[in-house]
Amino acid sequence: MTSTQTVAPSALATMNEQVVDSILVFLDLEDVFTVASTSRGMRNALLESSIYWRHVNIHNTSSSCLRRLIPFAPRIRHLTLQKSNASEEAWIHFARHTKDVRVLDVSGSKHFTETALAAFADCNSSTLSEVYADNCVYVESLASLAQCAAGLRTLSFNRCRLLLTSDVLDLIGQTPYLHVLNLKGCPKINPVSILSVVFASCLQLRTLALGGSGRFMKDTNQHLSAAFSQDNMLALESLDISCSNPFGSRSPLSDDGLLPLLRSAPYLKALYLKGHSNLSRAVLDTLPRGLKILDLTGCTQLTANVEALSELKQLEELVMYSCPNVTDTTLHVLKGSNTNLIKVDFDRCSVSSHDQQVFA
Repeated sequence: MTSTQTVAPSALATMNEQVVDSILVFLDLEDVFTVASTSRGMRNALLESSIYWRHVNIHNTSSSCLRRLIPFAPRIRHLTLQKSNASEEAWIHFARHTKDVRVLDVSGSKHFTETALAAFADCNSSTLSEVYADNCVYVESLASLAQCAAGLRTLSFNRCRLLLTSDVLDLIGQTPYLHVLNLKGCPKINPVSILSVVFASCLQLRTLALGGSGRFMKDTNQHLSAAFSQDNMLALESLDISCSNPFGSRSPLSDDGLLPLLRSAPYLKALYLKGHSNLSRAVLDTLPRGLKILDLTGCTQLTANVEALSELKQLEELVMYSCPNVTDTTLHVLKGSNTNLIKVDFDRCSVSSHDQQVFA
C-alpha cells in the first residue's frame, strides 16, 4: 500500500493566505474587485486575506466603491479614505460593517458627518485609537467618541469649523492617553481654554495644534499663568498657537502668559508663534534648548533679538515671514551662531537679493 503524506489544514490555509497576499500586493483595488467577481472561490480566498485588507488606502472614493468594500470591511484595521465624495448614507452603511478598525482617516471627505463618525465609533469602540477628519465640515460634535476615549491616541479635526470648545473639552477630559490633538482652523474653539485644560487631563500629550483657531482674549495671560503656575513637567514636543489673523489685530498674549507654559515644556521640539507680536526677548531666552523648529512670523519684537537664538544649537528651521526688521545682518548672525540651521523663511523681510542665498 502506498502511503500518502497529508498536510495539516492549518498549514495549508496559512500557505494559501500567503500566496493570495503575495499576488494582491501587486494589484490596485479595482483589479481586486474584478478578481473577486470571477468566482465564489476567489471571492472567499480574498475574504480570508488578512494582510491585504489590513491597510486600505484609497483617495476620491465614491458611494459605489464603499458598497463594494463592504464584504471586506471586517478585515480592515487601518482605513484611509481621503477626499471621498461618498454620501452620508454610504458612509453610515459601510461603517456598520466594520469592526476592530484602529486608524480612521477620512480627511477631506465632503459628506462625512458626525452621524457617520458615530457609526464608526459604535462599531469599533474597543479598538479605535487614531481619528483624522481634517476638512470634514459637517462634523459638528465629537460626543460619539466618548465610548472610545480610553483608547484614543490621536485626534485630528483641523478646519472642522463647527466644532465647539465645550464639546472638545468634554471629550479630552476622558482621554488620558492622548498623544496628538490637532484643531487648527477651528474658529469656534477657544485656544486658551484648550491649553488650560488639556494638559491636566492628557499627561502624555506630545503634539497640540491650535493655530488659526479662535481668538486670544484679553484674559489670556491670566488664565495661562494660573494653569501653568505649578511645577508640572509636560511631555509636549510640538505646540502651534499661531493667531487666526497673524497680520490683523494685536494679540494680547504676552510674556506673562507664555513663559509659564514654556517653563513647563522642557522637551519642546517645535513651536509656532505666528502673529504674537507682543512677546519680548524673554521668550527667546526661555525657549527649551532642544528646539528644532520655530515660527516667528510677524513677531517683530522677537526677530529684533535674533542673537538670543544662538543658544538653540539644535535649531534647524526658522520662519521669520513678514518681519521688516530682518535684514542681511540678521541672516549672517544666524549663519554664524546656528550651524544646524538649514531652512530659513524670510519672505517679505528687508533682505537684499545678494544675501538671499545665505541659507540656500
